Amino acid sequence: MKNYRFTKGAFSPLEGLSPSNRGFAFADGFFESMLCLDGKPTFWDERVHRMRNTLAFLKIEAFALDELQQAIVAVLSEHHKPIARIRMTIYREGKGRYLPETNVAGVLLSVEDLEASPFHSIAVRRIGVSSIRLSPLPEGNHKLLAKHAQVRAALEAKALGLDDLIMLNAKDEVSELIAGNLFVVLGNEVLTPSLDSGCLDGVARRVLLELTHVKEVRLTMDEILKADALFSTNSVVGLIPLQLERIEVHHALMRRCKEYLEKRIR
Repeated sequence: MKNYRFTKGAFSPLEGLSPSNRGFAFADGFFESMLCLDGKPTFWDERVHRMRNTLAFLKIEAFALDELQQAIVAVLSEHHKPIARIRMTIYREGKGRYLPETNVAGVLLSVEDLEASPFHSIAVRRIGVSSIRLSPLPEGNHKLLAKHAQVRAALEAKALGLDDLIMLNAKDEVSELIAGNLFVVLGNEVLTPSLDSGCLDGVARRVLLELTHVKEVRLTMDEILKADALFSTNSVVGLIPLQLERIEVHHALMRRCKEYLEKRIR
């Protein structure tokens, strides 16, 4: 794993991080985890859309994201690996307590070389329902640094011997999984929780909503338990079949969604 800081249009090696960094001190920022293939970040246009929305939501000044993409490509070219996973952390620079002294963005980058792409994995994940409730507020739509609810849910899943958990919001509506968006195959449609549920505005979720048979709706556990099949999406690992009680693990509509994601990632 190698770490970098973005300055003057390029990434340079990161030697240390001050405890006064606002991302560390106040979780004042957000992050993007992405799969990179052949030296390029995948689903970049969808990521730019989300990053712009989150910068505006946090009132951090927008900056040249095309310049950022070029800097990422330059770093990846140094690694000479066709497959990598990167995490980009964007935070508010400067000092201050709750009231910041500036709204300028700082960017950190971590690069992890991979031997194989995880995107085509079809491993089934066993899931349950978390006891932890999410807020239905717009904060959940953004990939903010503060992910304590998901961390607690991941510990809960481990204690239960499960791979993932469905997370509900305070209104008992279905929101998302710990590390992915949830999709429900029901009849001739594929349904996913609306952003009003507080779920993440996921990159792969946004791509699948381009399909006419995929729709966002309000969902409860009653609909989940009536599902023909369940799956989740994550832009790094792709589409993941889910096993819950006696619900079918594979389905034709699931395969269509998987094929579409694989087509769009190229």
